[in-house]
Amino acid sequence: MIDEKDKKFLKQAYTNISAYSCMKKNKDGTYPILDKAWLLNNSYSVLTPQGHVLLYQNKLIHMRTSGSTGCYMDIYWKPEDYKKSMLALWWYRYHYYGILPQDKMCYFFTMESNVEKQEEEIFKGKEFGFSKTNLTKERIFNIYEKMQEFQPKWLLLQPSIALLLCECIDYYNLETLESVNYIELSGEMLTNEVRNVISRHFHCAIANQYGANEFNSIAYECPYGKLHIMKNNVIVESEKLSDGREELIITTKTNTAMSLIRYRIGDYGRVIHHNQKLCRCKNSSPVLELTLGRSNDYIFCENGEKINAYVLIRAMDCVNDYMDSIVKQFQIVQKDYKIFDVKVVLEGKCNKQTLMKLFCGAIQEKYLKEAKYQFRFYDRLLPEERTGKLACFICELKC
Repeated sequence: MIDEKDKKFLKQAYTNISAYSCMKKNKDGTYPILDKAWLLNNSYSVLTPQGHVLLYQNKLIHMRTSGSTGCYMDIYWKPEDYKKSMLALWWYRYHYYGILPQDKMCYFFTMESNVEKQEEEIFKGKEFGFSKTNLTKERIFNIYEKMQEFQPKWLLLQPSIALLLCECIDYYNLETLESVNYIELSGEMLTNEVRNVISRHFHCAIANQYGANEFNSIAYECPYGKLHIMKNNVIVESEKLSDGREELIITTKTNTAMSLIRYRIGDYGRVIHHNQKLCRCKNSSPVLELTLGRSNDYIFCENGEKINAYVLIRAMDCVNDYMDSIVKQFQIVQKDYKIFDVKVVLEGKCNKQTLMKLFCGAIQEKYLKEAKYQFRFYDRLLPEERTGKLACFICELKC
């Protein structure tokens, strides 16, 4: 449901932005849905007039979507809008779980923007970040030791990374991080099974946070298990498909430089609006139920170890950093223990030998350095029919 204030916001966007002004409303009076495939080739056309000016003046924050779905897209924010989009999340972190910006926290990262040499660790006062590269048992153990010394109050993790920490605790019979009062999980689909494993190893509050670089936080979990939509930050709709699934359609309310209106993000779920009874947390925002979202596979090694697929995403990030975002889409398939198909869609022409050399050179894990990478170049890569998403990594081994 869209209120009058939101309708006014949408009308202004469709009047002032060239890509939208030529669009006609649907028969039911709604605006057309924006597909990611179209936006990949037309991202500059959804910049507002002010956004174009600020981009020319180099006054916008430049980000890229994470690539976790196999597609990269440029995203631009005004610095003040970016901060504003995070206010609600920080308010609820404190309101629900007592977490403040000054509290010590640990997180894992892929590739930092505009960094020539990728660091394995980033230490910024109250924040301690660890690269997702080379997450062997030994390195996870070393990271855990550093966490114990750092004594963070909370952790920001992907579920697959949290599971690796749990495996490390079991393998080395480590003590629980007593300083951790709260874990926030984001970036992948969170199942009850994974939540239970994490809860058994970290005796603290756990919350799911659903977001994307295009919008920042979209929905956040309250202590009663409800994923509440950040209604001051986004408008979330769901479109019912012929197979019965509902696809999420999201509109920004805070990004005044690059306004994504009715954007098909590629995830599935349904929006539940309150009728009479509010959630026990007293939050009046609608609740989001995710059904199919982003997830990641693992790379399997001959010795039985698993390597998080983010190490290959990072290698492709390195290619894009050095070759001016040349990779538009990619998908990596593990065919055998040391045989990988690398499917790539390019934004323009480039030296493919250089691209392949950069990709292989960015892989730091000894096991993966010895593997064989078979590059295949395509005009486009299509999403998988069942999920409607393009997975960045697929393991075809029967393990």
